[in-house]
This record gives sequence, structure tokens and C-alpha cells, in this order.
Amino acid sequence: MQYSNNPVIVRGQKLLSELPEKEGYAVTNQEGYKIMVYRSSIGYANAIALPENTYQKEMNMWRLKLMVFILAAFGIFSSSVFYLYRLICKPLNQFQKQMIQVGNGSLHGERQEYEIKEFDDLMHEVEQMKEQIRNLIDDVVEKEKSIQRTEYEKLMYQINPHFLLNTLNSVQWMARMSRQDNITEFVQRLKRLLSYNLGKEGMQTTLRTEIDIVKDYIALEQMRYDFVIEMNVEEGRYLEQPTVRMLLQPLVENAIRYGLGEDEKITIQVFEDNIRGLAIITILDSGNGLTQEEINQINEPFDYDVKRMQHGNRGIGLRYVKAMLESFYEGETNLFVNCKKGYGTKITILIPIQEELRNKIKTTGAGTEKEGMEK
Repeated sequence: MQYSNNPVIVRGQKLLSELPEKEGYAVTNQEGYKIMVYRSSIGYANAIALPENTYQKEMNMWRLKLMVFILAAFGIFSSSVFYLYRLICKPLNQFQKQMIQVGNGSLHGERQEYEIKEFDDLMHEVEQMKEQIRNLIDDVVEKEKSIQRTEYEKLMYQINPHFLLNTLNSVQWMARMSRQDNITEFVQRLKRLLSYNLGKEGMQTTLRTEIDIVKDYIALEQMRYDFVIEMNVEEGRYLEQPTVRMLLQPLVENAIRYGLGEDEKITIQVFEDNIRGLAIITILDSGNGLTQEEINQINEPFDYDVKRMQHGNRGIGLRYVKAMLESFYEGETNLFVNCKKGYGTKITILIPIQEELRNKIKTTGAGTEKEGMEK
């Protein structure tokens, strides 16, 4: 023994009977001491002897410190996990909840602030999306209301002429009873024309029916105006081809109202072009022709403008017919307007009547009078 703070043990006293044979540490208990020996590679050995109660006290202290350290580390780890959960997972869960609410149709939830730029930016985008959806829904609702109002107006316009037709039936009956044949014929034609124009047979008709209806219309107008009508219709199966309703009447009405001129003559031709697979309709008046402004109006997209209708816009009927042809034939038909100021106006319509030849109708309006049917 070289040093000891225990007076019982004196310097030079031998405590170990033997040392470790190999280099390394060894721990042993002897006479109430915990002896720790280290043997070096060069042969000497160091030994430290501690009372066992002191050793145990130190070990318990270190165990306590280790336990406190572990508990503190666990507490810090748990706090970090909780903080990260609040920082990331909770906003994500709330975002998912909001998306579920939006999917279920709830678009009026309160906006939440997370105090995290990325999440706040994301929620801002979500709020903008909800606002756009609300605006789209409002637009759809407003359009539905507009459609409903239009349906109500359509129903009203259908009901009102119904009473007119019933009244005309009564007038026709009274005319027959009084043997007024001209009035009876007039009312009969007017009834047929009104019933057709009201669309009781649907939007689709045939060329033959269109021609019969326009004949009724011309007969009614000739009772009012003094003009000459030359109408040449080539008979054939092509007249049974389906076409759009109200195809000819607006054009003939325009010709009577604006195109009689000094000659007071209108020429209508309907014939078949077997080579191109077309039904060709031409309406030629003897008026003053169209101005450039009127031609531009005809080329405008059709819309129902009440003010223009009230001011008698000449292009309304032409634009209506053009729009209906494009819709019915899906762009595979043509309407041409040829005119020269002071020489009348000629309307030419090319209608496909053979499916396999419809692509060949992209042509000009020239040369469409059938040989032997010149005016």
C-alpha cells in the first residue's frame, strides 16, 4: 500500500495476495473493500481500494444521475414529438378535414391560421378554390333560374296563341255559316300557318311541308299586297328530306317587305342537283338590293335582340335561317347572298340530301339555276 486515508491501513501493507496475470482490469472484494486493479503491459499494476459502502453509494448516485438523464432525454424527445405533431400533423389533419368538408359540399367554413407560412399559403389557395366553386354554383343557379323563367315565358307564349287559334276556329265557322268562302279560306290558311309557326309538329320538318307552308303565307300576303310570285318546284323524292322548320318563310317575308321594287315580282326556285347531291333553293326579288351595313349584319352571329326586332332589322330573318341551317346540318350547308345595289337580292341555299356527298357542298352560289327553270 502506497497511500491510504484510512489510519487502520498503513503504508507498505499488503492487501492483495495475487495480481492479474494478464494486462487489463480486475475487480475483487476483500476485507470490506472494493479493490480495482489495473495491470499494464510493462509489468506494473495499480490498485484502488474503496470501502464497499462508499462504492455502492457512488454507484447509486451514478445510477440516479443516469436515470434522471434518461428521463430528461425522454421528456425532451416527447416534447419534440408533440411539438412536431402540432407543427405538421395537426395542420395536415385539419387540412384533410377541410378537404372532406369541401367534398361533401360545405364551402362556408371559417378560415384557419397556422402561423406557418407554407400552411397559410396552402389554406389561402384552398379558400380561393372554395370562392371560385361558390361563384360557379351561383352562376349555375342563376342560369337555372333564367332557364326556368324562359320556360315560363315559352309556356305563356304557347298558351296565348292557343286562345287565338280557338278564336280563329270560331271565325272560320261563322264565315262558313255566312257562306263567306274567301274569309273561310283566309282563316284556314292563317290557322295552318300559325299552328306550324308555333312548332306543334316539332323543330324538324320536310322540304315539301316547308314549301306548302310558304305557299299559304304567300297567299295571305297576296290578299294584302299586289305583287307577282313565280314559284317553280321540281317534283322528286328529295322533297321528303328532313330540314329545319321556318326555313323559307323568313326569307320570303324579307323579299315581300323589302324587295318588291317597281316590278313587284319575286321568283322562287326549288330543284335537285343530282351531281352534287344537293337540294337548291333560290329566292330572287326585284328590290334595291342590300347595303354593306345590312350585309355585315347578316354575317353577325344570330341573337334575339328585342330592340333590333322593334326597329325592323332586315338581317334578323336571314341570320336566323343561317344559324338554324348551321345547327341542323352541323355546318355542312351554305347560304349565299348575292346582290347589287338597284338590281335586287338573290338568296341561295344549298342543302345536302345525300350523306356521302355532303362534303362536296363547299362551293360558290353561282350557277345554281337548273336548266329549263330560268326566271
